[in-house]
Amino acid sequence: MLVDDAVLTPSGVSHISFYVSPEDVSPARVTEEILILYSVDLWQLLKPFGDKQDTETFKRLVDTFGLVADYFHLASFWAVPATTLCLGLTGQLASASVNSTAAGAYVYDYLSRLVERTANAVTLHRIHDLDGNVIAEYDDTGALLTEYIWIDGRPIATIADAGTTPTLYYVLTDHLERSIMMVDEFRDPVWQASYLPFGEVRTLTGSASLDYRFPGQCFQLETGLHDSWHRHFDPSIARYLQPDPSVCLTDHQDMRTSQTRHS
Repeated sequence: MLVDDAVLTPSGVSHISFYVSPEDVSPARVTEEILILYSVDLWQLLKPFGDKQDTETFKRLVDTFGLVADYFHLASFWAVPATTLCLGLTGQLASASVNSTAAGAYVYDYLSRLVERTANAVTLHRIHDLDGNVIAEYDDTGALLTEYIWIDGRPIATIADAGTTPTLYYVLTDHLERSIMMVDEFRDPVWQASYLPFGEVRTLTGSASLDYRFPGQCFQLETGLHDSWHRHFDPSIARYLQPDPSVCLTDHQDMRTSQTRHS
C-alpha cells in the first residue's frame, strides 16, 4: 500500500509515496525525536557520556522506546550488554567487564604498545616490529599461535597455527587499506567482512579470523572497541575514548614553555 504520511517501520523511516509491505508491523507516526535518533544530530543534543541525561529530548526518547535509563550509553537504545571500562594511570584501557563479569585485561610496554591481552580466560602475548606492527602472538605456555606479515603498515598475510601446522592466508584490502577478505593458497575466501562508515562490522563470514581492520586498529571482541595503539576507538559512536596523546603532549609543552618565559 502507499502511505500518505511518513511512518516508522522495522526497516527505518519510510517517506511519503514509499511502498510499505504488509509485513511491516505497527507503523508509528514519525516524531521529531525519532527522526533525530536516525541522524548524527542526536550527539549534539545529549550530554557527554557519564553525565546525567535530564534533557527533554532524552526523556522523550526514553519514553518513546519504553526504556529506563539516566545515563546515555549505546546499551540504553540497543539493549547490548552494559560494558564497564577501567583506565590505568597512563589513560589506557586496563580492564573491561560486561554485566559485572570480567571480560578483558590488558598490559602495555614502555612505548604504550599492547603486549598482553587476556579475554575469555585466554592470554595472548604480542611481539611487535620497530614500526609497532604485531608480527607474532604467543599463548601463556610460549607456544607460537599466529604470525603476521606487513608492508607499509598494511597486513598482507597471516600464518595461522604457526607453531604447529602453519597455514598461510593472504589479506586483501580495499581503497582505505581496510582488511576486507582473506584467501587461502587456492584463492578461496576464508574470511570476509563489510563495514559501516566508521568501521563497525556490517557482515562477517568465514572460518578464519582477523582482528586487524582499519589501518592501525585492532578489533577487540570482548569490548567491541578498536585498539589504536595509544587509545581506543568505538566505531558505534565514531569516537575515541581517550584524548589524542599528541595534543596532550603539545599542551604540556606549551604550558612548560609559558612557565619558563614568565619565571
